[in-house]
Amino acid sequence: MLIRDATKRDIQFIVKLVRQMVDYHQMIDKYYKVYSNYDYREIRDHYELLIKDRNTKIIIAEENKKVIGYFMGTIEKAPQYVNPKRTGVIFDAFIEKKYRKQGIGKKIFKELLEWFKKKKIKHIELTVDARNKIGIRAWKKFGFFDFRLKMRLDL
Repeated sequence: MLIRDATKRDIQFIVKLVRQMVDYHQMIDKYYKVYSNYDYREIRDHYELLIKDRNTKIIIAEENKKVIGYFMGTIEKAPQYVNPKRTGVIFDAFIEKKYRKQGIGKKIFKELLEWFKKKKIKHIELTVDARNKIGIRAWKKFGFFDFRLKMRLDL
């Protein structure tokens, strides 16, 4: 098992994981698009830009030269109504189903956490669907706690 920074060569594999993540969320709620409605080139181009961005870090887990999971974090200017000037945000985190519960996510998270610390980030935020029990359980194991509630009304 190798945990490392993603490179441009990894994008095609990350996009496959994005597909699994998107399809998982679409099963939770039809509000989310199915992956086939996404523009593959746009996703690929987006990740190419992110890999070059010094305020973004994409870390992958690789086994036998196969990318089996990734986390993506970024540093953003914090809103005026909070004390920190910058905050860390985890946008994506996904481990292929058959590799879960093996400590892989914990290893990737540890690397991402070290990067945030080197960048002097004191607060990390993320958003997880309230019905994503797997995700919520994992984030709470990593020490995250509820601090805001985002709500939706369907008309």
